[in-house]
Amino acid sequence: FSPRPRFVLAVNLLTRDMVLKGHARIFSGEQWRPLVHVADVARALRKALGASADLVEGQIFNVGADEQNIQFKELAKPLMDINPNGYVAFEPATPDLRDYFVKFGKIKSVLGFEPSFSLAEGLADLGEWVKNGVPADPYSPKWRNS
Repeated sequence: FSPRPRFVLAVNLLTRDMVLKGHARIFSGEQWRPLVHVADVARALRKALGASADLVEGQIFNVGADEQNIQFKELAKPLMDINPNGYVAFEPATPDLRDYFVKFGKIKSVLGFEPSFSLAEGLADLGEWVKNGVPADPYSPKWRNS
């Protein structure tokens, strides 16, 4: 995990709240985001660095998998798996116009890369980390960039 995790990022914030408060609030839930585990990003970087230059030089690769494009409302089940006694509240909100739906076919076809971690596994990892008290006081302003 990062030595300075940002608990303003949606997945981190929701996981923290589910573990420590027993509930998470998802606003709207309709927005799309591609999510990928940081360990998979590191694997993709190693794979690209180890590839022949004719495959990767000057190329741009999206790191992830098509099935990891999710709407926030899909976070409810894995969040509930972290804390089965908790709950997820869906709050009405103006739709977030910053939808991101990314294609990942190029990294799969050129480098043969596919993520190893599912969304549920990533949330569970993060949930255990927070549950074990690392980092201390994840509500502290030092974990925000604002």
